[in-house]
Amino acid sequence: MMEHPMLLVGNSDGRLELNQSALLTLRACTMPLVVVAVSGPARSGKSYLLNRLARSKKGFSLGHTVQSHTKGIWMWCLAHPQKAGQQLLLLDCEGIGDPEKGDEQNDHSIMVLAVLLCSVFVYNSKDIITQGSLRDLQIVRYKADYVFNVLTIFVTELAKLIQVKSQAPDSESLVFDEFFPDFVWTLRDLTVDLEINGSPVSPDGYLENCLKLSPDSTEATAKAQDNNFLRSCLREYFPSRHCFAFECPAAGRKLKCLQELPDTELDEKFVAEFARFSEYIHTKAKVKTTLEGHHVTGKMLSVLLEDYASAFNRKGIPCVDSSVARMAELENEAAVARALEHFDKMAGSQSPGLSSKLVDVAESYSQNHKEALQIFMRHSLMDKSGKYLGKLESALSSRYQEQISKIERDSETRCQALISETMGSLQEKLSSQHYVKTGGCQQFQQDLKMCIEQYNARSDGEFKPEQVLTALQNMESFVDDKEAQLADLNEKINDIRSIRAKELRRDETESARRAELVDQWKGKYEEERALRVEQQKAAIEHREEEVTKYREEGRLQESSRLEVDMRRLIGEQTRTQNLSFWQYLILNLLTFAAEILPFVRNVILKLK
Repeated sequence: MMEHPMLLVGNSDGRLELNQSALLTLRACTMPLVVVAVSGPARSGKSYLLNRLARSKKGFSLGHTVQSHTKGIWMWCLAHPQKAGQQLLLLDCEGIGDPEKGDEQNDHSIMVLAVLLCSVFVYNSKDIITQGSLRDLQIVRYKADYVFNVLTIFVTELAKLIQVKSQAPDSESLVFDEFFPDFVWTLRDLTVDLEINGSPVSPDGYLENCLKLSPDSTEATAKAQDNNFLRSCLREYFPSRHCFAFECPAAGRKLKCLQELPDTELDEKFVAEFARFSEYIHTKAKVKTTLEGHHVTGKMLSVLLEDYASAFNRKGIPCVDSSVARMAELENEAAVARALEHFDKMAGSQSPGLSSKLVDVAESYSQNHKEALQIFMRHSLMDKSGKYLGKLESALSSRYQEQISKIERDSETRCQALISETMGSLQEKLSSQHYVKTGGCQQFQQDLKMCIEQYNARSDGEFKPEQVLTALQNMESFVDDKEAQLADLNEKINDIRSIRAKELRRDETESARRAELVDQWKGKYEEERALRVEQQKAAIEHREEEVTKYREEGRLQESSRLEVDMRRLIGEQTRTQNLSFWQYLILNLLTFAAEILPFVRNVILKLK
């Protein structure tokens, strides 16, 4: 955990510079992240809000002058206060609309970067002078139109500032809601009552009322049409929307030492509203996920950040799909390395006394292979082509063959020594012509039989070596006896049977390995399919809600447009749900990586 915030993204002369020390710290955050980014007009109290979320009086630095204080994006990673196994990452973003900077495009880059990185995007606003308000000096108090004026360019330009797919369709902004964060609007230092037609309304109700579209008519002004477009973008891009309305926390000079004040000296309504806001963030805020629904860790987020920042610095457009693909490649490479490290560790810890027995080697390999696959499946993501699964399987198979070859070589060496030892006296007798006498042939057969029995007893569990056959064949030149030849033939037959049994055991090991791989791959596929279906379900529900609202507002054109997209999503969800693992293998046969393709073909052939 971090003791204090760090600068994550510097912002100098329109370029985004990544702090390498902060990136290292971010990569060390290994748990799924709930990422809360706070953005909004300069000098609106963003840092104070985040410090209270962190339950700290000293954290993000606060400014006490009219100048913007926070530059770039600062981060603070903390243990999640209520969810074990998760971490809370707070991002404090440079204020937009700083008159001293006067760079609207740079403001957009910071805000887009925040949207792409977070799971909750908090837009914090109050009535101060900004670039937006400089264009409308008549705004002297808080009004909804003022905030829309600040947000208009940013939100309506999102479709131009973010590319979802590398092959971008014309309507890809329709899928923004499938990966965009929850949207939270914090209204600060509110000086008016939240009422609609004279009746009190909740902050959420106030927000939704502000997002209603104006009546469509031929007399509608360009400004009304722009506002409607903005409202539509906010509604359709951000599936979850909430609003919190804060009164000023303190008055007069107390504002300069706000960070040090206890809650008892703050405005009661401010404290109560912050408690509601804090409860939402700590209990409702979701973990940051990828397009496919995978939880994002600090290491994964750092890869996305590097790609997005690089795109902005090139004056390009960040492509979410490409950045996630690069992140997945790095994660999958690490998953292969983890799996192999575990396999090597387990293989190296096997008892030396068992290492010469094929059956024990096969059993230990099967178990180690299973555990290595489990580790890979747990840490890999979106390996749709099977490239990294194939790499792992190839490496495991190679290690197994190396292990078997080493055992065979070691067994051959030991057996050669045994042959020399057990056959030594027999060779000496043959050399000295000990058996060249009456009854010598029968005595030789008895001695030879005894030597073979001793050898078999002492070589139990070895890979029945061919050296025995060689030794017997060498002895044929000394004895021309039909019974000896018959014994030699029987020994050859037994040896062939032994080799065949060894091959069968290898086949059994190979079959078990393939079955285990299919079982775990199928489980991984079904897990990722469930994540995708859940995302599609949420997107469909969001569209259903907006279609209903559009109809209530009499906006038939907008409701019809969303209905068409909703039917598209329902069709995609049905196809995703119904596509079994075996159908997936067959349909994607041409797209699988070379490393896994032979295995897939073998599986499909067996299905037939």
